[in-house]
Amino acid sequence: MKRAAWIVICIVVVFFALRMWNVNPISPTLFSSKSSPSGQWIAENYGYIYDEFGGGYIVIRRSGELQKFPHKLLDSKDTMPWLFFIWKDDSHLTISQDSAYGALTGPSEYMGIHISYATYPATLHVANYFNQNSIIHELA
Repeated sequence: MKRAAWIVICIVVVFFALRMWNVNPISPTLFSSKSSPSGQWIAENYGYIYDEFGGGYIVIRRSGELQKFPHKLLDSKDTMPWLFFIWKDDSHLTISQDSAYGALTGPSEYMGIHISYATYPATLHVANYFNQNSIIHELA
């Protein structure tokens, strides 16, 4: 009986700790987000960092649309925090990732948006966090 009581207490403590830190282990984490030049579209990169299986996905949605169950443009078995987005205009999006992770592939068109995929040199991976504009300039 004492063991069952301790298990219940531990579960309650963990539950309240997660609620206090506003962490939901099964909710995805937003790694990156970029609006199109006019703000009409938003590209978002999500990943499951608290899930033992990992995984991630990319969503493109209209600004102001919050989807409870978004249609995923790309689904991955890996989390992809190294991705970032480059909008050339409202109908052309480039999704770029570190070349160390290989080439990213996916649909070339989605909801009227032309999508291309690029890689940036692995040596610039850290630069992504500090100066994204220099990477964008080199890719464009």
